Amino acid sequence: REVFVDNACDFEDWIGKPVDEAAIKETGRPYRILKPDDMMTMDHNPERINIEHSDGKVVRVWCG
Repeated sequence: REVFVDNACDFEDWIGKPVDEAAIKETGRPYRILKPDDMMTMDHNPERINIEHSDGKVVRVWCG
């Protein structure tokens, strides 16, 4: 069984680094920056980058 990998959403190198909104904007994609317990809409937008941070450091990145 193959594992689907979304290469268009390859931002894993941001994990562990400080949130850099300028770099996020440079992607030209819609985005949202969230804290671990923030509420968010459940609308799916495959272009949107979701960045979850704790104490200013990225802990998770996903698209949708």
